[in-house]
Amino acid sequence: KEVQFTEGDWVLASQVRKKQNKLFSLWQGPFQVVKILGPKAYQIYNPLKGKAIDVHVRRLKFYEHGLLLKEEEIRDHVKRQLELFTVDQILDIKEIEGQEKCLVRWKNIHEESWLPVEEVADIARGKLKHYLQRHGAM
Repeated sequence: KEVQFTEGDWVLASQVRKKQNKLFSLWQGPFQVVKILGPKAYQIYNPLKGKAIDVHVRRLKFYEHGLLLKEEEIRDHVKRQLELFTVDQILDIKEIEGQEKCLVRWKNIHEESWLPVEEVADIARGKLKHYLQRHGAM
């Protein structure tokens, strides 16, 4: 049975990644549930980016913390997480299974990931633009 959330709940959201032919979830957050879109869909708010996204319930879990942090502390926590998962460099762009993807090298993590171009544009627009300019794609 899937968990149900209410508006105001603090949650973590998973991002599925592929590493060495195995899928794993990378939990990010906390985010705040701001709207119930349906029995299996929620809108969550990212306090660091100041924007909301729609997410399926299977990608959410409760944010468990002894005491709920103040918004400023949550912002700092999310910022530290984002620093761990910051794009260092875009190494390549190619079509994989009908979708344009970027090969990304991460700062502070010794691995590379293929991500959809749209996702890279959201998290590293400047680096994507720089890569495209260097490789004559703009």
